[in-house]
Amino acid sequence: MVSATLRKSFQQIDAPVLTTDAASLVSAGKLDVFAERYGDRFVRGAYLGGLFFGIFRIETKDEMSRQNVDTALAGSYGLFSADINVKVS
Repeated sequence: MVSATLRKSFQQIDAPVLTTDAASLVSAGKLDVFAERYGDRFVRGAYLGGLFFGIFRIETKDEMSRQNVDTALAGSYGLFSADINVKVS
């Protein structure tokens, strides 16, 4: 199994604006309805990124090929390293 994590920097909302529906509730003084629908927190931005998980399955045609792959991968923690790619290729 392999996994990768992508972490991007914080992305801030430069010009936050209430939607028309939310603004009309505030201007009408219906703050309790506003809080019920939209909550009591303000989001000014978000950290972006994600996780990827994958499974490698290596099939070999014979015992010699299996041993070559075993030898190439022995002691390795990174299947994507250039050294391993060359050996497995």
